[in-house]
Amino acid sequence: MTILFAAADRDLLSGFGRLLGARGHRVVTAFDGAQALSRLAEERPDLAVLDESLPRVPQSRLLGELNAAAVPVILLLSERPRMARFGSPALPDSFLCYPFSPAELEDRIGRVLAETTASDFRVGSVEVRPSSRTLSGRLRVTAEEIAFLRSLADGEAPRGRDADLSALVLNEKFSRMREPIRIRYRAHEGYRVVNERE
Repeated sequence: MTILFAAADRDLLSGFGRLLGARGHRVVTAFDGAQALSRLAEERPDLAVLDESLPRVPQSRLLGELNAAAVPVILLLSERPRMARFGSPALPDSFLCYPFSPAELEDRIGRVLAETTASDFRVGSVEVRPSSRTLSGRLRVTAEEIAFLRSLADGEAPRGRDADLSALVLNEKFSRMREPIRIRYRAHEGYRVVNERE
C-alpha cells in the first residue's frame, strides 16, 4: 500500500515516513501542498496523511483534489476540529490531534482503510458506498461517518461526542438528499435510525 505523508516539519515527515516504511508501507513524502499535489498525480497513493499547516496550497484545494481522486485522507490537527470545519465539501476522512503516538497513527490508518474498502450497505433507504465514500452516490461522507452508519446498520447504538457530531452532520446530509430517515438519540439506548414518514 502506498501512503502519501505530507508535513512541513521535515523531522516529523522523516520519522513517521521511516516508521510506516518499516511496517511494510510504501511511503511517498511531501513537505508542502504543491509537492503533495505533484506526488498525488505521480504516485496515485492508497491513502494520504496530511498536516493541517502545509504551505503553498490552500488546504481546501488539497483536500478537494484528494477527494476527487478517491484517496482517503487523515488530517493531522493541532486541536480538535470545530463543527463548522465539517461543513466544507472538501473533507478529511478522519483526523488525529497532536500529540499522537505511532500506534495511534497506525490504528487510524487501519480503520480508515477498513471503512473505505468495505462492501456497500444500506441504512434505511440510503445506500452507503464506502469505496466512493458517498450516500446513494450523491453526497460525500467521511470514513468516520461510514463507521457510524455501519454501527447503526449492525444494530449497535453509538454514543458520545463523536457520535453526536456524526449524527448532526449526517442528518443534514439526509435532509439535503430529501431522504425521510433521521438519526435520533434515545435516552438509555443511544442513536437509532428512524423513518420520519412512519
